[in-house]
Amino acid sequence: MQFREQDVLEHGLAVSRAFATLCRALETGQQPDGWRLPAWLLDEPMRQTFLAHCLPAEMLYLYQRYHDCGKALCREVDEDGRVHFPNHAAVSERIWLECGGAPKIGRLIALDMAMHTTSAEEMAELIELPEAPSLYLTALAEIHANAPMFGGYESTSFKAKAKHLDRRGKQFLRGQR
Repeated sequence: MQFREQDVLEHGLAVSRAFATLCRALETGQQPDGWRLPAWLLDEPMRQTFLAHCLPAEMLYLYQRYHDCGKALCREVDEDGRVHFPNHAAVSERIWLECGGAPKIGRLIALDMAMHTTSAEEMAELIELPEAPSLYLTALAEIHANAPMFGGYESTSFKAKAKHLDRRGKQFLRGQR
């Protein structure tokens, strides 16, 4: 289970749906109800730039749907009863490839947590990857899809994740100029 009412596959589908919502927002420049997108992302040149540099939709759908396919194999429960999935991106990539999945999608799965966890120093390398715009938008879609798990858009957890992605996005933009 991803969290109480959602298994890993349902989570992947929720991320994919949130990504579609995000793409519609970038196409129109309109913030979806309740969402907290960075204001700079909805500005005309930025939104079109991100959309133009996304990977093909079918590739992104498969990546988003199956990005956590290995979580069941790395699930751990700590002494306080909290569930953790150490190295789940690497485990998920391995499972994807062992099942005959396309290596390009496996690479996206392996990089799935990069935007969520990368430091400012690591971001300089990450923004050079051709997958970077797609990874960034997927990370934004993921925190919005997970908002109920974090306690909603107003929760401290959601706000911290959104703030991290905002900082990395601004860094991404500075590096692309």
